[in-house]
Order: sequence, then structure tokens, then C-alpha cells
Amino acid sequence: MIIDRIRNIHSLVRCCNDGNGNPLRKIMFAARNIRRFQTALRFLRESQWRSAEWHEEYQRKNLQRLLIFSAEKVPFYRDFTGGRGVDPKKTGPFDGLKNFPIIKETDLRSDFSRFVSDRSGNDDFLYMALSKKYSDKFYLPVDTETFIRDKALVARHYENAGYSIGSPVLCFVNQIDGCEGEKFRFDKVRNRYYFSSNELNERNLADYCKKIKDSNAGFIFGYPGSLETFVDYVLEWEIDLKFQGVITSGEVLTDIARTKIENAFNAKVYDLYHYSFPILGMGQCHYCEGYHLFSEYCVLELVDFNGDQIREKGKVGRLVATNISNRALPIIRFDTGDLGVYDGSECDCGRGLPKIVRKIAGAQKEMLISADGGYLPPGAVGVILSEAGFSDTSYQLIQEKRKKFKLKLVRGPEYRSDNLERIKGDLRERLGRGSDITVEPVKMIDDDGGKARSIVREYEPQ
Repeated sequence: MIIDRIRNIHSLVRCCNDGNGNPLRKIMFAARNIRRFQTALRFLRESQWRSAEWHEEYQRKNLQRLLIFSAEKVPFYRDFTGGRGVDPKKTGPFDGLKNFPIIKETDLRSDFSRFVSDRSGNDDFLYMALSKKYSDKFYLPVDTETFIRDKALVARHYENAGYSIGSPVLCFVNQIDGCEGEKFRFDKVRNRYYFSSNELNERNLADYCKKIKDSNAGFIFGYPGSLETFVDYVLEWEIDLKFQGVITSGEVLTDIARTKIENAFNAKVYDLYHYSFPILGMGQCHYCEGYHLFSEYCVLELVDFNGDQIREKGKVGRLVATNISNRALPIIRFDTGDLGVYDGSECDCGRGLPKIVRKIAGAQKEMLISADGGYLPPGAVGVILSEAGFSDTSYQLIQEKRKKFKLKLVRGPEYRSDNLERIKGDLRERLGRGSDITVEPVKMIDDDGGKARSIVREYEPQ
């Protein structure tokens, strides 16, 4: 049992710099990484229960060190701070952070060598992929210590959901590593059953269900969309599948999908927001009333379109993250491309980990930008129409320019022209009083060959 656990931990923390082919050095590197992982996990198990004040102070100290280090050792930040007279040593870390620019993936891709620190010349780092698109990944250097802590943070999230490393688990993935085109694979070392999410047809799902019943696995991991498709099949054929817990990641988990999955499997869903490259990590606890920030290795800001901080509960903002541990390639104020709903409240679970985000609102490109720099999620438009008596009416709201919008409404039994002015007024409240809103009655919403979108942003800010 102990040997199996060590083998599983090693498979989790195995690095590409693990001895360069020398068997003895491989054993030494493996032993060191396992020891690092166990030390990090022990620290994280305990630190999550420390006070909110402790976490704030921990972030303050580590963020200050990162900003000073980056201004001295990273070409991009050295040029930026030097050219603007910014000195991280003379400002508080959280105030000083605002002096640094918000960067995007395109900035890293254009010249990532300028973000690599002088420290990356040693051999204690490896390369990890950064990109949400599997086919479009590129690789950046990461301190081995940061890599280990990242794995320990994910392991802590799994443990909080009730899963322990090495227990049998079902994984729905887009691509099974080493088995391109395969529908199923059992990884004996990690005790994981991999199912292809690209092959969720009725014939394969029947086969999947048989394998799942034989696996005796207590947990299931996967993208919310893939699991929802699987659940639809399970419910349709009244297949009895029960689990201890479900861990979702990689996509926005909707309230509808959560309810459906939990009811079908009689298990709690624990959503995980996590980049493959160590930038940002958040996870839900048993209360599922928001996401606990993994504050032991990152700082999170919610900012509007103009870059201003959001501190009002329920407001939507960009997720801008700073990893406070990676010295190989420090990434400061990285715009993830996603939006979150601000929370800021304490959690009943008692953890001191800050709960900044209530829920993930979606990708920025799927949202409208209001005149004051805020974001409007699709659900808000539906609420406005419902309150005006258009609860079952199909619609599409198009942002043509920064302050110019067109609302297409399908004529139906509920269509009443006397409520259109109310709808315009409510939309202006959400989009800004200077907004120009026109309403166009239509017979149907164009779907462009796919599912019709309720929100369309033609305006692209420079």
C-alpha cells in the first residue's frame, strides 16, 4: 500500500529534469521530488485553516519579494519599472502591484524571452504548457519548487473533496495521453480510468457504463460539458451510478449542469479553476458558495474593462492573476481571458483562504462591455426581459460599437410593444446611460449553422 502511494505521488510530480537518463540520478531526483511534494502538501493542509489575516500577510510578504525580484532580474519588468521610475521597494506590495501593466497571452507569445529571469540559467526548472487550446500550447520555464507546490495545491483540492491520491478514479478527457484516437485506457500506475470525451456517442457510452461499473471508482473527473452529456445518457436509460464526489474543471460549470450531475450521481460537485501553467488556482469546498483562492501561490484581482478594481458584491470583472512563487518566469497581472463575479464574503467552512470569486461568469469575448467599463453576462438580459413579461421570448443582443446596441426580439404571444421602452430603460441602467439601444422585431434568430447566441459582441476594443 505504501509502495503504491509512493508510486502514485512520483507519477504526479515526475519532472522532465529528473536525472537526464542516469538511473541513479533519476532515483535521487524522484526521492527529492516526493519529499518536496509531501512537505508542501503538509504545509497546505494546515495553512488553509489559518486566518484571513495570516493569508493576507503571507501574500504581502511574497508579493513584495516577487515585485522587487522582477524589477531587478526580469528584462521586461526591469525596463518597464526603470522607464517609469517605479520602485517596488518604496511602495506597499498591493499598491505597488497596480503600477505594473496587465499582460495577456499574446504578450508572452510575442517575446517571452524578455519575461524569463536571470535565474533561469540553473538546472532546477522545467517547462510547462500555457494555453487553454490543446492544439495551441507553448511552453515556459517554471521553478521545480513552484511545479511541486502547484501539484500539491491540486492534491489538496482533491483531498478536500474526499479523494486521496492513488484511489481509483474515472477521468473524462479530450485526448488520452499516448493513445491518440483511443476511446479508453486504464493507467495502472495512477489507478485512473481514462475515457475520451470526443467519443460520447450512444454506442460508446453503453460501453463506458459497463467499464465504470466494473471499476469500483468513487470519484469522477471531467469537463462539465462532457459530464453533462454523459449524465443525459445515464438519466435517459435510468442507469444506477453513484459516486462519492465529482470534480469538474476546464470549462464554466453552470448551475443547471451542477444540479443535473449531482442528482444523477448522488454526489457533490467540487469545481476547480486551474491553469496548466502555474498562474491561478481556485477551488470550491463542500459549501460550494464560491471559489477559495489558492492564496499560498497567487494573488487575484477582479478588474473592469478600464482596469479599475472591483469591490462590489455581484459585479463582474476580469480575472487578473499574479503567481507569487515562480522565479524562472515571473508572470505579474496576467489577464486570464475569463470573467468572475465578485464575492468577498467569508465561507462557513472556516477556511481563511479568501473567497474573492462567487462564480465564473465565462470568457471575456462572450460578454458585452458597458459604457462604464463593466461587463454584462448573458443571463442579465434574460432577467430584464422576463421582468418585462417576455419570459419565453427568444432574443439576441448585439454590441455594434462601444455604446451602440441592437436587441433582436422574436415576435410571439408575449410580444407587447408597450413594454419595449421599459426594456430599453432597464438595459441602459446595466449598459450605461449614454447607451444607444434599438429594438428590432424579427421572425427568428439567425444561428449561423449552429446554436444561436444570445449575446454577440461585434465591437472589439483596440
